[in-house]
Amino acid sequence: MVLWPRWAWRFRFQPKELLEEFVDRRSSSLDQMRRDLVARMQVDLDANLRVLRLMGSAFQLSSVLFLIETFAWLIAVADL
Repeated sequence: MVLWPRWAWRFRFQPKELLEEFVDRRSSSLDQMRRDLVARMQVDLDANLRVLRLMGSAFQLSSVLFLIETFAWLIAVADL
């Protein structure tokens, strides 16, 4: 799970989408556009952090399981 490629990262800075959303359709002030962009960035950051936390938990669990397996092998080899 940790090494599996992630295609679900969220980034919203595709140039075409930004032009359509903030230049073509809006007549807001520059400050309001900046606030909207920051809000969108925060949503993406939160989504990416959830995935990173899940990956971190999976890595910790796999590390503990690997240590248990290593000790089990050492005990099995020592009994031979």
